Amino acid sequence: MLFRNLVCLGIVGLTLYLSPLFGQADADALRAKYGAPIEATFDVRPGITLNVVYDDKHQVCKLDLRPKGNASVIPVALIVEVLDEIVPPSARGNLQ
Repeated sequence: MLFRNLVCLGIVGLTLYLSPLFGQADADALRAKYGAPIEATFDVRPGITLNVVYDDKHQVCKLDLRPKGNASVIPVALIVEVLDEIVPPSARGNLQ
């Protein structure tokens, strides 16, 4: 009980401490201060997000499609459709 109260108090304190930043920190300000993001998340379809991880040269090195909200799975046909849209088959390398 004491631990839970301390955690709640800590969260409230952190929120009060950081709340002035919420109006000041936007994507443009963060990009200007820290450079291009190393990850980005996009809504590619209703209920589907695409998380992209970039390498040091800002080239895509990981794509992660995930269901969003109440959905638990993405149909395979929709995964193939989105993948073909992002990386057309003609632009892909060979499987090894």
